[in-house]
Amino acid sequence: MVARQLRILVVEDHAPFRRLICAELQRRAEFQTSEAADGFEAVQIAERLPPDLILLDLNLPKMHGFEVAKQIRRLAPMPEFSS
Repeated sequence: MVARQLRILVVEDHAPFRRLICAELQRRAEFQTSEAADGFEAVQIAERLPPDLILLDLNLPKMHGFEVAKQIRRLAPMPEFSS
């Protein structure tokens, strides 16, 4: 049985740094990365392909990181954990 890849969204407006992070993450087969250069783009991507993990810069163009987090949180409620 093949495990599902962990979806990681990297949100960073500094392109070289964002590409470096994504390149390092993509070296591992269990990670699938998406990237966004601004807050608005991050929300759009998260809506289409809900991430399991978000690496989020707070000082972003078009929308501050805190607002990005709030909007993405509204798109995907907290997962339920079973004991």
